[in-house]
Amino acid sequence: MRVLPVVALVIAVLGASCGDDKSPSSPTPAVPNVAGNWAGPSSDNSSGPGRIALSVAQSGSALSGTWASTFNTGYNNGGALSGSINVNGSMTVTLTPSVPTSCPFNATANVSGNQASGTYAAFNCSSAVTGTFTLTRQ
Repeated sequence: MRVLPVVALVIAVLGASCGDDKSPSSPTPAVPNVAGNWAGPSSDNSSGPGRIALSVAQSGSALSGTWASTFNTGYNNGGALSGSINVNGSMTVTLTPSVPTSCPFNATANVSGNQASGTYAAFNCSSAVTGTFTLTRQ
């Protein structure tokens, strides 16, 4: 019988197809963990100085939660937060007010450790409200 040469051929073919011809893959970088409570000063072109507070939940790169803003002018607002964060610490969120007649905002921030700073702007709104903020994780 010619079993031995056939077995040798099968082993040679399997061995060639199982070779490590791929370079090792690098682990996928993780997005920063931004879950928790954040608060800090803000300033906008409509209401002046104020304070923003966020309560953020995170699932992978997806963000959800709530927000509230208070200003010396008495224009206080709050509602739902949704958005995402990438591996570089760049966060983009939409702030949807609980009062339907209030303007929603898009905000972007750069996160480094327990600090986040960025800008926001109203959209779908008759007012051109823009501002800046600096938040610290509480």
